[in-house]
Amino acid sequence: MAAQTTFSLATVLGWIESRGLVEPVIGRAGVFTQVIAIVLIQAITIGSALAGRAARRDAMEVLAKHNQVVLELARREAQLAEAHEDARAAREAGQGGLGRFTDQTIDGLKLGEVLGRGAMGEIYAAQRVGEEIPLAVKILAPHLLRDQASRDRFLRESAIVSSLTSPHVVRVHAVSPPDSPLPYIVMERLEGMDLAQLLKQQPVRTLDEVEEIIAHVAAGLDAAHAAGVIHRDLKPSNIFVTGEGRMRIWKLLDFGASKWRDGGGTLTQDNIVGTPGYMAPEQALGRAVDQRSDVYGLGVILYRLVTGVPPVLPGELPAMLQEVAYRQPIQPSRRAAVSSQVEAVIAIAMAKRPVHRFSTAEDLASAFRLAVAGRLEGATARRAAVLLTDSPWGAWTVSH
Repeated sequence: MAAQTTFSLATVLGWIESRGLVEPVIGRAGVFTQVIAIVLIQAITIGSALAGRAARRDAMEVLAKHNQVVLELARREAQLAEAHEDARAAREAGQGGLGRFTDQTIDGLKLGEVLGRGAMGEIYAAQRVGEEIPLAVKILAPHLLRDQASRDRFLRESAIVSSLTSPHVVRVHAVSPPDSPLPYIVMERLEGMDLAQLLKQQPVRTLDEVEEIIAHVAAGLDAAHAAGVIHRDLKPSNIFVTGEGRMRIWKLLDFGASKWRDGGGTLTQDNIVGTPGYMAPEQALGRAVDQRSDVYGLGVILYRLVTGVPPVLPGELPAMLQEVAYRQPIQPSRRAAVSSQVEAVIAIAMAKRPVHRFSTAEDLASAFRLAVAGRLEGATARRAAVLLTDSPWGAWTVSH
């Protein structure tokens, strides 16, 4: 612009010969008039440029606010859908309070109020007679006591949880004898809150907290996998936090849908099990599962924690299973401020084919730790890039 002004003034003052094919009307005016015209033209040009920049800045601000509104609406929609699902589950399960066995003593265990109810049974607050250690006792639901398949499933769960020893898995103190008329599991009573409740308060968690959650849950999963157990129902309501500060610890709960890795030790007669929005594609398709199915579930938890939105919203079961099996999730950075390195970890953890995922939960946790620090290994980043080239974020896959 400065060069144009200089050239125009030089031409008007006769320092440079004007060689235009047609002499402009202003060229026949006086020198003073021409100089004023040049100054006005430049002022208008500068003003237009400044106005354009201001308009662009305003437009970018509007777009940014629009994107924030869209993200917030997506999170609210996810929360609403999850709230409807929670309400449905609560109606089916019933609420806490007094239960059928409240104030009764079973095998030296004094039962108190009901802490929670599920499809398979009730969990009571309890204490051993003469002791003050708080316990929780899970009892097979009364209407299932005469159902042999349900009894077998409950006893198999008892055997599974009793075999696990990890600070990141709920600790089992005792189980009922195999021939007991009332099957039960005696567990530690936890004081705290499950992850689902925390997500209702704050949908997106800080990276430091997410790193802690993933590390603790991964440790619990690896302990289960080392014992030959596949959880198969990893979700926020099955992850519980207890303690505060440096004493805070996250624990894995509810092995009611779990199975032994080898043999036919499934608790659900090989039916499709798990929570649709958090299950692995092979679960949704009714195929064989292994520890990498739990790795996928941990990847879904990671996606939920950093974006504030689950990759698959609650809805009609067939549609959810179809999306789990064949559609890549929406790119995390479109949901929230997520780095490309964290996205790479999520892409591998949530790969549709088990062979493409991390082999263990600890591998996932370690990669996420590096990604948060901005030091993700190049091989891991390239691995994710190959996966996303074949199956981009949000795309539907034909088969796997």
